[in-house]
Amino acid sequence: MSLPLHNGSPAFLPNPTTPLAFIPQPIADTIQLAIYVSIGSTAMFVWDILINISKDWRLITQHDITLPTIVYFTSRFCTLGTLLAITIFFTARLSDCQAAVIVLEAFFFSAMAATTLLFFFRIRAIYSQNRWVVAAFFLLWLANLGCSTTDFFLGNGFHIGPTKYCVILEVKIAYALIPAVAVLVHDTIIFTAISLKLYAQSKIGVNRKGESRAELAKDLISGRKLPKFSRAILLDGQVYYMISFLTTTVVIIMLVIPSLPLAYHLMMIGPHIAVVNAMACYVYRSVRFGIIKEGPNLSVSSVPRTSAVAPGINLLPLHRNSGHIPFSYQISDGGPKFESTASLTSPSPKYGPRSSTS
Repeated sequence: MSLPLHNGSPAFLPNPTTPLAFIPQPIADTIQLAIYVSIGSTAMFVWDILINISKDWRLITQHDITLPTIVYFTSRFCTLGTLLAITIFFTARLSDCQAAVIVLEAFFFSAMAATTLLFFFRIRAIYSQNRWVVAAFFLLWLANLGCSTTDFFLGNGFHIGPTKYCVILEVKIAYALIPAVAVLVHDTIIFTAISLKLYAQSKIGVNRKGESRAELAKDLISGRKLPKFSRAILLDGQVYYMISFLTTTVVIIMLVIPSLPLAYHLMMIGPHIAVVNAMACYVYRSVRFGIIKEGPNLSVSSVPRTSAVAPGINLLPLHRNSGHIPFSYQISDGGPKFESTASLTSPSPKYGPRSSTS
């Protein structure tokens, strides 16, 4: 299939192999901008992979290869595949544009499925004592997965004039809008569930009957009444959620404004999946390396060297070859407390690194 020629035949063009010469200038300008955005998004994600490659190597060599680890690397591979497929689709000569669109859509679907599955594993760990809550969130993930299948019907690939360069036409905006809204709802519910768990464990709602709902909501968002490390976990989740919320909102807005050119409708999908996956994988690595230990009792399993410590606490010397202070901070029924981990020789293989012999 080919896009109809613009302004006559190739004989009247100074360079008939230039694909955008066959497209009206306003549309060509938006396509050119979309190409720049896709290249920039790919470069950003490759950079994120490179700066974290040593941590990924540690995940393989120093930790058990579990299902979440496989999903983590699958999400990274499929997100990179999506971004490369978008860039190649718009910049390379291809013999079959429709086949390229199908490959792109398959990578996108797999990337979104794996990235959201990482957060199901997170919520499963936090609510492990309540199988009904875990089952509900698994159904939420399946619903999100089902909504993502609409991207397979998004549009069709065409050659531009007589060239081998491709463009997506016959785009059905609704099929792009459905998965975007589903991701927004999914992330909102996940973030709310984790925040509520933090507050429930810290008993922050006790003896606060005199406060207004506005004050309680403000504390829920800011975490100012939480213990220091619970607040750190909350803020870490807020950073991910806010970035995901903002990028998803931009995608939705650009999809629903009818006056925007077609290229603008789809332009932010690449940056969105790159940023969301980068943040989701950052949270996963934090859990695996013991910076955040997530379970029925949320905790930070080790405090970085640069972390501030309350006055009067006499810290033990650092473990040899360790960059962390040997203490665990936990929220329990008796209130927050420090707990020495110097005697622990085998942290949980699921959420922390293997023990090493000195």
